[in-house]
This record gives sequence, C-alpha cells and structure tokens, in this order.
Amino acid sequence: MQYDLSDFYLFKNCNEKLMEEVYLNLHVRNAISGETIFDQGDVPKNLYIILEGSLYVTEFTDDGKSVAHELISKGDCFGEIAIIDQKFRSASILCAENVKLGVLSSNFVQNVLLNNITICTNLLQKFSSIIRKMNAQVFNLVTASAKKRLLFHISYLSKSRIDQPGKKILDKSLSHADLAALSGMTRETVSRIMSELRNEGFIFNNPNGEIEISIKKLSENT
Repeated sequence: MQYDLSDFYLFKNCNEKLMEEVYLNLHVRNAISGETIFDQGDVPKNLYIILEGSLYVTEFTDDGKSVAHELISKGDCFGEIAIIDQKFRSASILCAENVKLGVLSSNFVQNVLLNNITICTNLLQKFSSIIRKMNAQVFNLVTASAKKRLLFHISYLSKSRIDQPGKKILDKSLSHADLAALSGMTRETVSRIMSELRNEGFIFNNPNGEIEISIKKLSENT
C-alpha cells in the first residue's frame, strides 16, 4: 500500500519527481506498543515518518529515570536532527501504540532530501516552531502553577482537526500517568487537576471517549 505523503509537513510543496524518489526509497516498518525504535545515544541510520499511530520522545535523567516529554503522531517525522548534525541520537523513541513507519536511509536523506530547497525550508519551519514552543515551555515551567503547567501541556499535546475547526482533541492513548511524566507532576496531582478542569469547563469527554479541549478557555489561561 502506498501512502500519500503530500500532506505531511516534511514533503509539503515538493515536486512529483522528488516524491517519486521518496516512494522508491521508502521502506515500511511495523512496530508494536512498547517497542523501542532507537535509543538515546545510538548512531543515526534512518529518518522515520509516522504513517500510523503515535510514539513517545523519551530521555533519561542522571539517575536513570525515563521521562517522556513529547507525543508524536501521524504526519510527524523523527530522527532528522541526528542525521543533519551527525551526532548520536538525543532521545529514545518508544511506541505508545502499534505503529506503522516509513523509513528512509541516512544516505538518502543526506544526498537527496537535504539537497532540496523545499525540504530544507520545511525543516527550518519545523525547527523554528520547536524553538518557539520550547521558549514558551521554559517560561511556563519557571513561572506557572501546577494547573497552568498542566494546561500548557494539554494545549501542546492536543491536535486540531481539519474537519472540525475550533476543536482540539487530546490523544486517547495519553493516561494520567503519561501526563504526569510529561508535565513533571505526580499521577495523583494530574488526576485531581483534570477533575477540576472538567468541573471548570476546560475539558470534557465526547461520545467517542476522546477528551475535547475548550480552545477559548485555553487561550485565556495559557
């Protein structure tokens, strides 16, 4: 099965000739929930494009504690930074659920993708977005209360839907324990705050069992 990558941010506005090369060099890999795609400190060998499912970006503290600080999903890619700077992997990637990945070799990325101005522009836009989000995250972690910090992470992790403008959805795979790890709190604290957020109308469960976010309230409080 050939996936349509034209809507994925990395390949936005790329010409047909380049996309044909990408499809010819793309290998599909299936991985199961809990599987590690690569470890922090590994030598970079591939760029990965998420075709289905979601994964955790995880790093380890000095005492060996695993801390997941981001959830990435369909349309995202990972592994590009280590290929660009030719340094070891800066984080581990673990499957949050069963996933399907498109895999491109480091050689193809270096010799073809990084020689294409559109690909480089798309990567620069992604890196600019990451820097802006990290700046906001640092500010919130330094100055905000626990509730504000959790609201920030919920806003960061939730996704907008093209077919439902004005709504944001928090991935169903994220448990209170996951949110606790991502926001640096205990699970009990997250559970308490999530209950408060429901009572205050920031979040609610829709008929599909997903958590919907009140964008208006988030914009007023993050």
